[in-house]
Amino acid sequence: MKMDFLEPCLLEDFKQVISDNEDFLYLKYGNNDGKNKFNCVFSARDWIHVVVNGIPSIDLKHKNQDVLSLNMIQFIGAIDILVESVQQIHRVLNNNKNYPLLKDNTTFKKSISDDDYFSHIRAAFGTHPVNLVSKNGIESKKRYFASWSSSSGNGIFSVYLYSNDPNEKNEELTIDCKELISYCQKRYEHLSELINIITKQASQSKSEQSKILITKKEKPLEQLCVLKEENKKRFGDDGYKSEIEELIELYSAPKKFEFRNEIIKKYLDQIRPCIDEIFENLQSMNIVDLKMYPTPQYNSVPNLRKFSYYIQKIYEHIVRKDVWTQREMIPSFIEELKENKILPYFVTIDIDIRDLRLILNAMLFNNGAKLANDYYVKKEESQAVIIVDDVLDV
Repeated sequence: MKMDFLEPCLLEDFKQVISDNEDFLYLKYGNNDGKNKFNCVFSARDWIHVVVNGIPSIDLKHKNQDVLSLNMIQFIGAIDILVESVQQIHRVLNNNKNYPLLKDNTTFKKSISDDDYFSHIRAAFGTHPVNLVSKNGIESKKRYFASWSSSSGNGIFSVYLYSNDPNEKNEELTIDCKELISYCQKRYEHLSELINIITKQASQSKSEQSKILITKKEKPLEQLCVLKEENKKRFGDDGYKSEIEELIELYSAPKKFEFRNEIIKKYLDQIRPCIDEIFENLQSMNIVDLKMYPTPQYNSVPNLRKFSYYIQKIYEHIVRKDVWTQREMIPSFIEELKENKILPYFVTIDIDIRDLRLILNAMLFNNGAKLANDYYVKKEESQAVIIVDDVLDV
């Protein structure tokens, strides 16, 4: 019997649609009716992964009957985890509406639904075999007790059900693993519909949000404050949150220093397009890499690259502020950069952290560090057109 009956590609597609729309899913379901339903989706996704990749290793042909009986419990339990996971995701995405297979009985072909009959199989074959309330999936006042499960080959397993009624005869409950596989596959394939639901909801939300116009401000700092609120509304703690916060620090720096103003001004003017690009991307609900970032890329500059350790540690100090455990090392790093004209003479550990970021960024940029995103630079270079005059003389 083939045990790798669950197509892994479907799971990968489902995981990808969650990853692609994680911001939307968190905003919509992270606090939905006072409950974090997003965590339910994540948990269910992970357990489906476990089942899809774990079921092929379950041995339903083991020679030891005791081990085989336990393996059958494991097989049924794995199916149960997958089915409940799919049901839970469906409930989250459809606001607790029952999923389409709720009343389906086309697999086991009993008078009750396949889900109800599977629950009976699960109980009899190992979940609580010594305390059953039914012999056929329909609850009764009698109690039943199952034997261990045994196999007659070809994926056919059975248990005997004993009643607490002295006058009732024992009854054999048989299940074909092909039916269990069919039952499992049908519910696993419902992931295709869940993929469509997530895609549709995310697309609809994006369309609705993009129609809400973002307020336009002339001053950079005012515009950034607007963008910070809009980013929170549209993408929560993701989107361009870190980039906006960095730009706010740069434009709100108190500039409590006397320094060459043209260097600072030139740098701030250069990063102004970052604000415009974030504005346009938030407006269109399109979170992509920016064409440039406010922190200069200095590793490609030989005179800066050899000081990359000191520069990186100062940036860590800026980001983590006073909670950084290696703060006592920062003064020596600053002195090293001052000696090599990468930082001006007046910079100390006590300078306002925003001023430190602004000065360091501006000086790195002044020393040749790039602001442009390498991806866009290479893309533009690859799209350059070379015209060759190859007209033959006649």
